[in-house]
Amino acid sequence: MMQSMRGRISSKAGSVAARHLILALSLAWACRVPPAGAGQDGDASLVRLRDALRNDDPRIRATTAISVRDSRLAPDLGALLADPVPGVRAAAVSGLGGLEGDEALGYVLAATSDADPSVAQAALDVLGARRDPRAAPRAERLVGSTQPAIRGAAARALVLLDALPLRRAAVERALADREPAVQLAVLDGFRENPTPEAIRYLERLAANPDPRVRAAVARALAANADPRARASLRTFLRDPEREIRGMAVGALGDLRDPAESSALAALAKDPAEAVRVAVAGALGKAGDRGAMGTLRSLVEDPFAPVRLASAASAASLGGPGAVGVLDVATRDGDVRVRLEAVHGLRTVGTAPARARLRELASREAGPVQTAAIEEIAALRDAEAIPLLERLLDSSQEPVRVAAREAIFAIRSGPPAESR
Repeated sequence: MMQSMRGRISSKAGSVAARHLILALSLAWACRVPPAGAGQDGDASLVRLRDALRNDDPRIRATTAISVRDSRLAPDLGALLADPVPGVRAAAVSGLGGLEGDEALGYVLAATSDADPSVAQAALDVLGARRDPRAAPRAERLVGSTQPAIRGAAARALVLLDALPLRRAAVERALADREPAVQLAVLDGFRENPTPEAIRYLERLAANPDPRVRAAVARALAANADPRARASLRTFLRDPEREIRGMAVGALGDLRDPAESSALAALAKDPAEAVRVAVAGALGKAGDRGAMGTLRSLVEDPFAPVRLASAASAASLGGPGAVGVLDVATRDGDVRVRLEAVHGLRTVGTAPARARLRELASREAGPVQTAAIEEIAALRDAEAIPLLERLLDSSQEPVRVAAREAIFAIRSGPPAESR
């Protein structure tokens, strides 16, 4: 648990104070500071780490700080919070975040008052990642900071600390902040900690004029399992921004619920190509074979990625209608779509799909013909043996090789089951 928490802490703190830490991280290998307990005598390792934390070179101090794993070094990291270099202080915060115990927590709380906003923000991110409710009073107070970055980090921390019921006013104040970055930070917290209490705020912000805010709301709704979230997410299918519509389509597809197919199919003629690609992919995930008619339309879309995604989704859904969609795709002008269709026919694996593969192997040329032969081999289609024997005399070496290998595979293995 502590290791996973350390990962979240390091990621957040590193992103906040990246300009301070990049140089230190880039020299980590060159410095080769060994973590305590890495197969060495513990006491000797602690001595070396303490010496490195006091090194004259700030790069070594920072690199060592983020490598600390031993809670006995908490006071040494705490001392680095007074370091003149902000990057070293940020590294110390990151190191403290991965240590258990009240002593480390106390130092991180103190770091929220750092004069450098990026260090204070990193400390707030650590407090949010630790999920210790004792940090809530400090975070609530910092929601009133004059620095937008600190206000946002503090409000996000409150959300992660499950402080909404008791400190609702502070969260609401942050959501009404004049700086969009503060609102975005809170919404990021709602995404990371998707509780039912968040839904009321997400619904309120769904019509925000700022597309960045609406996109963040959509992401938070997609992460929330509350039944109300799904209904709110559908409203973004009508958003004026194509990126947000595409995001909502993808999120609804990820639910893998056939009930969402109708809402997704309604966007099959969306003017944005990226949205149509998302629709084609989401229909396959939704699992409703009744959407095959929509895929049949999308497989003739003027945009090749839409046709490609449609072929893949038809194969994923399978059933009697899939071969019809894939048959159209095998005649596509884009070889990538044709190859996807060939693979899809093997995935479907029904008698009509096998027959179409045999036809492609006999009439096509180039990579599509070779791919069809390989898929016939994967299906162990014994009916294709006469055709494959004729292809042994092909003028194309790849075809001859593929046919020979297919014959061997069919004769040596059991037939594959059809779907």
